[in-house]
Amino acid sequence: MSNLVDKFSSISRNAVWSTTAEQIRALIEAGDLPAETRLPSERLLCDRLGISRVSLREALRVLESDGYVEVKAGLGTFVRPPEAWTPSAPLEQWGRQHEELIEKLLEMRELIEPGIAGLAARNARPEDIAALRRAVDRLALTDEGSERAIELDAEFHRLLAHSTRNSVVGDLIDYVMSATGQERRITLGETGGVSQAAEGHGGIVAAIEARDAAGAEAAMRRHLADARAFLARARGRLVPIAPRQPDIDTSQSDMEEEG
Repeated sequence: MSNLVDKFSSISRNAVWSTTAEQIRALIEAGDLPAETRLPSERLLCDRLGISRVSLREALRVLESDGYVEVKAGLGTFVRPPEAWTPSAPLEQWGRQHEELIEKLLEMRELIEPGIAGLAARNARPEDIAALRRAVDRLALTDEGSERAIELDAEFHRLLAHSTRNSVVGDLIDYVMSATGQERRITLGETGGVSQAAEGHGGIVAAIEARDAAGAEAAMRRHLADARAFLARARGRLVPIAPRQPDIDTSQSDMEEEG
């Protein structure tokens, strides 16, 4: 089993679950994980990939939906034969399965981010504003749906939080940006998504530079309203699928000794 674990590579912080799904999918399609192979336990995979169990289970959920693996209660996760595969775009799959989560993420952002923008208008230093400006300029030059656009969007919101000069706020947004983000992949993949986001970021920075806390809060609310509109547009193309049964707990397999 140790040789099997060696086939997996550490995952970066960006797009954790989708990158994990793509790595496992590629190993299966290449024949490195033949049909009927039992994947290493969750504990071993999480240690090897450097990810949480939540991210691993999300990846396995997508792969199971696409027919690449089968999760057997108490036994583990097994690779299925090629004739069972029905691949779909992971992001599309995620969007269809997580309508409620997307709405909750939007509500969370609408609740806290205007206040963060207002606090940044009061506390940001000149070097913070300069860094925010650079982030806006870099985002405006990226392609829609690109990995770079996703990274720069997250970078802007991290910089904004740290511009409040409140370390608790900065740590909170660092966590949020590393734990979420698939909804931003949807909005930034829409036609005009990147340019609209860059424009929204620019408006927020302009208000911060003017030390206009109320204006910064209003600019953030407009920015989030734009994000909601782009998500609504994308949702119109995604046909919801039937709700899944509760997650299968595969933790029993973690108790097995790996040879």
